[in-house]
Amino acid sequence: MNREKALILLREVDCPENVIEHCVCVSEKATSMASRVQERVTVDMSLVEIGALLHDIGRSVTHSIDHGVVGARILREHGVCTPLQLICERHVCAGIPRKVAGKIGLAPCDYVPVTMEEKIVCHADNLTNHTIEELRIGWKTFFNGENGIILVDLLDRLHAELEEYMEI
Repeated sequence: MNREKALILLREVDCPENVIEHCVCVSEKATSMASRVQERVTVDMSLVEIGALLHDIGRSVTHSIDHGVVGARILREHGVCTPLQLICERHVCAGIPRKVAGKIGLAPCDYVPVTMEEKIVCHADNLTNHTIEELRIGWKTFFNGENGIILVDLLDRLHAELEEYMEI
């Protein structure tokens, strides 16, 4: 899939225009980060670009915590490759582990980014329009108690892994 086809798909499923604009911004941030990561680790630049464009396709149906899972289902229904489905499914927060997923209304699965491409898209999404500190405070408040602590810890670990590749 290329950029043009990804944008067409977003519009075909009636993704709101503001969500599409957000996806374009995330794609730009993610590809910029990926180009720096590429200096040390092999990264599929196309997967990052298209994955970032499609990461919020589930918002054409819902804006709830399950929009990543819904988006992966939409991509699967449209015959989009599994790596793009997984980017979509695993991009929410800094990933959602099984022990939290079931408590917040998701099927009890691990939704934590695994590949470098998944991690880059996830973190680029987090840092588009938010600072790390805003996310920490927001997640601790929204996902109160142990769930918030777990999700903020995942955010901190993802940020530590990728912060050297981000623009200053």
